[in-house]
Amino acid sequence: MKIEIAGAGAGKTTNLAQKIISCYTSEKSKTIYCVSFTNSSVQIITEKLETYFGVIPDNIRISTIHSFLYNEIISPYFYLLYGKQYHDVVNIPLSPNPGYKRCSLKQLEEKGLLHVVSFTEKAKFVVCGKSSEKKAIREKRKKVLKLFLNSFHTLFIDEAQDIDQLFKKILIELDSQGSNIQLIGDPKQDLKGFGTLQDLIELFPNNVDYLANCHRCASVHLKLSNYFISEKERQISPTDKLGSLNYYFESDIDDPNHFIKEQLYDLAYIYQKSGDYSTKKANEKNYLFEELKLFIRKLAQIKGKDVDENQIRLIASKLSVKLQNLVLRNSRSYNEALNQIFGKIEDKSDYAKLKVALEMETSINPDQGILVSSIERVKGLGKSKCLFIVTPALLPYFFKEKVDGKVAACLYVALTRSEFQLDLLFTKDVEKKYSKERIIELMINILD
Repeated sequence: MKIEIAGAGAGKTTNLAQKIISCYTSEKSKTIYCVSFTNSSVQIITEKLETYFGVIPDNIRISTIHSFLYNEIISPYFYLLYGKQYHDVVNIPLSPNPGYKRCSLKQLEEKGLLHVVSFTEKAKFVVCGKSSEKKAIREKRKKVLKLFLNSFHTLFIDEAQDIDQLFKKILIELDSQGSNIQLIGDPKQDLKGFGTLQDLIELFPNNVDYLANCHRCASVHLKLSNYFISEKERQISPTDKLGSLNYYFESDIDDPNHFIKEQLYDLAYIYQKSGDYSTKKANEKNYLFEELKLFIRKLAQIKGKDVDENQIRLIASKLSVKLQNLVLRNSRSYNEALNQIFGKIEDKSDYAKLKVALEMETSINPDQGILVSSIERVKGLGKSKCLFIVTPALLPYFFKEKVDGKVAACLYVALTRSEFQLDLLFTKDVEKKYSKERIIELMINILD
C-alpha cells in the first residue's frame, strides 16, 4: 500500500489524475478504480480525466465509496458467499437511537433492501469474513477474492482521511492479498476524527510520501499553520506567494456584524456556534441547492442535453453560492439576482420556487445572531479573503495545550482556506480565558 499525504492546496486532484493516466498508459487491460467520499470530488476528478482523454476509457472507473463497495464487492460476491441477495438500495433517514436503528436495518434486509449505512460492513464480510464462519465459506472466499483481485490493476483512494475503521480493515486485507492500493489524503484534515489514515501511516511508514508544496496559501499563512503541525507535514509556497495576515479582537470592534458585512469576506467561519455567532451546519438542508438541481435538470431535458447527476450537483452548488452572494454581498434584490444569473425564467412556477428558496437561504433571523459558516462547511474551499472567528474551544490548540484530534484538524483547515487575505477575529470569550496580551505575544512569536 502506498500513501501520499497532500495538505491543503497541494494540488492533489491534479496529481491523482496524473497517476491514473500513468497507470492506464502502463496497463490497459485491467480495471483501474478511483474512489472518493464525495460526489463533488468524483466530479472534479472526472473532469480532469475528460480533459485529457476526451472520453474516459471504460476500464477507468471513478465512483463514490458507496458505489464502489456495492457495485464491485457486495453485488457480485455477497450472494455467492452468504446466499443473500439484495434487490434494491435505500438511503432513508434512520433513528439516532441504536436499538431502533438496528431494528429498521433488520426490517429492510428482510424485504431484500440494503441501506447505504450497511455497505461497508457487508463489504467487509465479503473481504475479511465474519468472526465465526464455516470452513466451506472460508474456502469459497479465497476463490472470490482471487477473482476480484485479478480483475483490477490499481485501487486509488482519494480523501483517505475519511476512511472509517471497517473500510480500513478491507484495505489492509486487500493489501495483504497483493492488491496495488494507493491512498491520497491528509490526516491534518480529518474532521470526522476517525484517525484511520494516521493508523495506516504508522502501519506502512516506509511507503509514505509527503507533498510539501501548497499552491493556495500565502507564505505568511503557512508560517502560522505550520506552527501547529508536525515537521514532516509542514508546507511551503513554491513561489513564496504574497498575502496578508491580520488579527483583531472583538472587544475593539463596536459592531462585529457590521464589521463582517463591511469587509465583504468571501468566507467567514467558526468552529461551532458560540456567543453571538450562529452557524449553518454542513449537513443542514439547503433548499436553494435542491431547487436549483430540479431546475437545472429540467433545463437539460428541455434542451436535450445529457447531464449526469454529479454535473447537476456541481452546477447547482456554484449557482447557489453566486445567488446568495449577489443578495448578501452585493445588495441585489431576489428578482435582480435571479435575472442576472438566468435571464428571464419563462415558467412562473419555477421562478417562484427559486425565489422562495433564495429568500429562505438569505433571510436573517434576528434570534440566530451573526450567521457564518462552520469550518466543516468550508473544508475543500479556497477563497481570496477569509475571516476565521476564533473561539475558546480552539485556544488550547493555539497554545499547544492540546495537539491531536478533530478540533486540531479544524484549526488547520481554518488557517488554510485563504488565497490572499486571512483575518483572525478573537472573540470576547477568548479574552476572558486568555488575555489579549498573551494572545498578541503568541502571534508575534509565531510570525516573527
